[in-house]
Amino acid sequence: VAAAGNVSWGGFYDAHSAITSYTLALGTSPLGAQVGASVTVPGDVRSLPLSRLAVADPVAVEAALFDGLDLWVSITATNAAGLSASVVAPLLAVDRTSPTVGPVLFTGSISTPRLLPADGSTDATTGGVGIARVVQADSTSASVAWMPFTDTGTVVSGDIAYTASILDTRDLSVVAAPMQPGAPAATGELTVAWSDLGLASGVLYVAVVTAVDGAGNSVTARSQQLLVVDATPPRQAGGRNALGYGLVRDGSMAGEDSDCQPRAGVTPANPGDVLTIDARGGVGHVVSSGEDIVALAMDATSSFSVLPFVCEPFHDEESGVELLRVAVGSSMGETSIMEWVDVSSHTVAGQVVLPKLPTGSVAFVGVQAVNAAGLTAEAWSDGVRMLCQPGTAGCDFDGNFVCLAPWSASAATE
Repeated sequence: VAAAGNVSWGGFYDAHSAITSYTLALGTSPLGAQVGASVTVPGDVRSLPLSRLAVADPVAVEAALFDGLDLWVSITATNAAGLSASVVAPLLAVDRTSPTVGPVLFTGSISTPRLLPADGSTDATTGGVGIARVVQADSTSASVAWMPFTDTGTVVSGDIAYTASILDTRDLSVVAAPMQPGAPAATGELTVAWSDLGLASGVLYVAVVTAVDGAGNSVTARSQQLLVVDATPPRQAGGRNALGYGLVRDGSMAGEDSDCQPRAGVTPANPGDVLTIDARGGVGHVVSSGEDIVALAMDATSSFSVLPFVCEPFHDEESGVELLRVAVGSSMGETSIMEWVDVSSHTVAGQVVLPKLPTGSVAFVGVQAVNAAGLTAEAWSDGVRMLCQPGTAGCDFDGNFVCLAPWSASAATE
């Protein structure tokens, strides 16, 4: 039996003459002595340090003990008549193979921001695709999960012990101290969760899991995606209005802003060419199918109002803009005319088709950007006033007027 660095034995018996000696050898085959010269001890000895059997040169030992090798110890008992008997026992199996890693993941939603070609910063609507990352708004906690690694060597060395930590990618400093996972979940997944952290917004973090098998072989795996804390909402290029909102322009021309428009009789742009939201039925939806396009084209333009708009792109360096929403209200910040409708995060212009709005009413178009952390930012137009259709009963508009901005005048002069 090999224990605590010693080889111990017993059970040899000779009824006719005493056992005078034992010869021990350590080899890579039964009765072999490849790892060191055999050692003979007196017949009253029952234990011997392994160090007496192995060669002293560690380089030679390393060369002899290849992965998957079985190491054998042999004991030969010799009696006074010179007769001998041997027993052989496996001492150990050599395992030099580290565990095979599996995916290591931060727990959270994955976002892929886009890259602005000009300066390399990320943006949700412009440029090439960036690197996927896990995004969260919480800066005080984080969790990492992985499936158990496998020990696929010739020899399996028993249970694998794990430790997980989180590093700051800027200098690889440890921001979440190494922890061991608890009991596996029903799926077998292992998890480590930290609290009371001080993660900085916009900084990329990497999770590191180190696994050590029973033979001391270790391997380290890093998370497939980096973690970023996003504590700021999306931003929009350009200025802000007096209420702190970003800017949306009424009308279909970039750089121009309409203050008044006919409330009916306007033919909408082809929905195949520009984002179109149809809210004639009271609830807005994006026109995407051929049937919707045909139904919109068949309706009389005198029965609905068309609100074209242009919006500067939103961007979010940390997590990217996941989606945009469009709404229409009778004032900035409210959605009494049309509730928020989800649209593509690439949207920079569009049109909303509504039931015919009252003459003199003012409609405000809002665009809301949502990043991967769920934080939002809004931009609103300064409003466009609905004018009656020239030539219709009760409309005194003769085509010559001064249209004042709705937010600075009580009505347009007709």
